[in-house]
Amino acid sequence: MKSLSLTSIAIILSSFALFSPAHAACLNTDVIANPNDLVGKTVCVVGESQEFHDASGDLIDYKKGAGDPVDQTTSVGSWSISGTNITYNYGSSTFTYTYRQNPDRYCGANGEFLIAEILDGLSQCSWAAVAP
Repeated sequence: MKSLSLTSIAIILSSFALFSPAHAACLNTDVIANPNDLVGKTVCVVGESQEFHDASGDLIDYKKGAGDPVDQTTSVGSWSISGTNITYNYGSSTFTYTYRQNPDRYCGANGEFLIAEILDGLSQCSWAAVAP
C-alpha cells in the first residue's frame, strides 16, 4: 500500500472544509424565501433565540413568557425587510440576513443560523420548553 504524502493529506482535508455543511449551506443557488412570511410569527433559531416578528417592526423575545417572574417576554429591538433581506437592529448591533429554505435558515455575513421552527403568533419554541 502506498503512503500518502503530507501534501496529499492537506489537499484532501481542505476539500472537506470547502464542502462541509457550514460552507455549502448558504450558496447563491439556494431558494430565497419571502421574508414577509415571517410577519406575525415566532422564529425559533436552534438553541439561540425565539423572536416574534410583529407587523409594527417590533422584535419581541418570548424568553419564558409574560407570566414568568424573572425572565419575561420583552422587546429586544426591531426588524425590517428590504427586498429579500431582513435586518435586525438590537440597539448598537445590526445584522442583515437572507431567509432561505430547505432547510429554513438565515444566511448573513456573520454566519448561518438554522431555524428549528416557525410558529404562528407570539409563542414559546419547543426547544425552549424543555431547556432548564
